[in-house]
Amino acid sequence: MLRTRKTTNLGDSSIFVAVAEAGTFSAAATHLHLPASTNKQVSDRLENNMDLWLVRRSQRGLALTDTGKEYLVSCKRALRVLRDGRELLDKNRASPSGLLRVACPMTMARDAIAPLLSKFIGAFPDAEGQSFSRLY
Repeated sequence: MLRTRKTTNLGDSSIFVAVAEAGTFSAAATHLHLPASTNKQVSDRLENNMDLWLVRRSQRGLALTDTGKEYLVSCKRALRVLRDGRELLDKNRASPSGLLRVACPMTMARDAIAPLLSKFIGAFPDAEGQSFSRLY
């Protein structure tokens, strides 16, 4: 019978990184504001889903297995890419860019839209404005 692997939750991956960097479940719990038992459950779930050992547990703390070290590098890289993507989205949200097209009657374009479009483009230099008239 083939064992199917379950998908990995990004939240679990970020908890794994925190646990690996902290060295103990309780130290990670303090940093993440989560119960240590939650961190242990996440670690157990990851290991069960992957059918691999990621962490060696002892009374002195945790040590990553070789596989755990490789997984840690991958998790950090993936989380960094996600963080970079989020920063890009935040930047775009803060400063609109691209083309804004407005279709309206000629008199409205001239009297109302053109001055507003001019102010908009002045406030957001990465944006372009274009208005065109249609007969309505």
